[in-house]
Amino acid sequence: MDADTVWEEVFSTFTPSEQSCIREAVDEALLESVLDRRVLESSEVPEQWEVSIFSCLAPKTARALFLSYMIGGMEADEESGTELTAEEMSCLREWVAGVDVGDAVADLADEDSAVAAELFSGMFSCLTDLFLSMMVSEIAMDGVELGEEEMSCLREWAAGTDMGTLVAGFNDEDPSVLGDFVSALFGCVPDVFLSMMFEETGLEFGEFSEDEASCLREWATGADWSAFFAGFASDDPSVLAEFVPALLGCVPDVFLSAMLEDVGVAFGDLTEDEASCLREWVTDADFGALFTGDPDAALAFVPDLLECIPDLLDGSVPPEPVEVVASLTLAFEDATAVTIDEQAHGELDEPDEPDYFVFDAVEGELYQIDVALGTLDDSVLAVYDTDEWQLAYNDDHGGSWASRVFWKAPSSGSYYVEVASWGDGTGSYTLTVAASDIIDDHADTIAEATSVITGGTVPGVVDYTGDIDLFALDAVEGELYQIGVALGTLDDSVLAVYDTDEWQLAYNDDHEDLSASRILWMAPSSGSYYIKVASPGDGTGSYTLTVAASDII
Repeated sequence: MDADTVWEEVFSTFTPSEQSCIREAVDEALLESVLDRRVLESSEVPEQWEVSIFSCLAPKTARALFLSYMIGGMEADEESGTELTAEEMSCLREWVAGVDVGDAVADLADEDSAVAAELFSGMFSCLTDLFLSMMVSEIAMDGVELGEEEMSCLREWAAGTDMGTLVAGFNDEDPSVLGDFVSALFGCVPDVFLSMMFEETGLEFGEFSEDEASCLREWATGADWSAFFAGFASDDPSVLAEFVPALLGCVPDVFLSAMLEDVGVAFGDLTEDEASCLREWVTDADFGALFTGDPDAALAFVPDLLECIPDLLDGSVPPEPVEVVASLTLAFEDATAVTIDEQAHGELDEPDEPDYFVFDAVEGELYQIDVALGTLDDSVLAVYDTDEWQLAYNDDHGGSWASRVFWKAPSSGSYYVEVASWGDGTGSYTLTVAASDIIDDHADTIAEATSVITGGTVPGVVDYTGDIDLFALDAVEGELYQIGVALGTLDDSVLAVYDTDEWQLAYNDDHEDLSASRILWMAPSSGSYYIKVASPGDGTGSYTLTVAASDII
């Protein structure tokens, strides 16, 4: 079986009784279309007609087809370029002999994760080196080749790991399983994953000094990754406070360079005294305040920072890096004009060379901007104003690698759309900028926030991906308020409270293991406050906001 094998060729190898059973089990018109399909283009989850085919086959035939399908899929994979050895083939034949393939395919069609885990565990036992290399390559993106010492470490880890439990944990997004997996891989191949992590920031791990690299390896192998993933799963921002200080202690110059670049300062241009002062500051700073939503604690960073680089106060530092401004300005000058509600076809010819488009927007109008993928595998999308401020961004939308942005124009004028590839991909795509017909029920600005009273309820709808609904509440100093979101068709909510200066005072994602949100909040002073309701992901749907005076003492 190879990439060009069609079902008709496979069907012809079945016995007459097997063929007759399949014709009775599968609708004639459907069977005709199925026979013309390539076998290896089947979906990851078996369709019902595939279940019917396997149920009609003799056990020996079903095992042979299942094994041929699995091997053909791996050997046809251009990226893996897999060619199985005679020993691996023999092991797979012995393993599949103990599998009830008909029942297994039926269970896979029902998305039974336990069966998927059991099958993977059996295959892994025969193809350990192959799967380990594929797992590392998939996560590290670059298809690295591991040394014998690294492979030996991974084999030892795999021998003591229940692969069925691992796969089931991945399917269920169990943070403890993810943490154990990452911890093991960091222990065996730390440089691979550190290279991947820093690649996201445009840095190369190989450029660090040996002391920095050694420090990072120690940090990565000693980190509690289970706690890290559990924190992210529960949207606990404080989990970053546990990880960031140790990371910054290894490579303070990297963080400082990135931070100063945002305000137009090149770290390399600082004096040695200024650089030394900043390194001491970043090493001693309590970064937990930046991730726990405490504005006063976050503001406490500023005086110490400015003591190291006082020139920032006198306006002598340019507000933007010159090279970035020049690059975007040049790109904007060559931007392709697009018309609202019409498609624009494009192609990314070189990695890291985005395409730019310009369109005229009307103040207050909601626009839906989409990238439909052609031969391009994965896109990212951003919207800029004429001052080169990024106003909206999206990578993946709706479970696909394509991008979508819903964006409301703050004023009438020209705006720019950037289409790029995530990673090093190239290929074709189609961009559409459309005026959306969605009518937003609650505004996303403080000036237009919907009033809500204590003891009242307000229905709302997250109308589109990224929609934010704002509500204005007149609160009394010292009063304790219970603010809650009851979910309707919205699957998951986030809730936050802001003051008039737009400082976040309280936040909640999930309450008591539910996807709905609830906040207990005491007003620090009498006045107007603002409540935000949104979705933490791509979700849309209805909800009800309730604000009540709490009787908790």
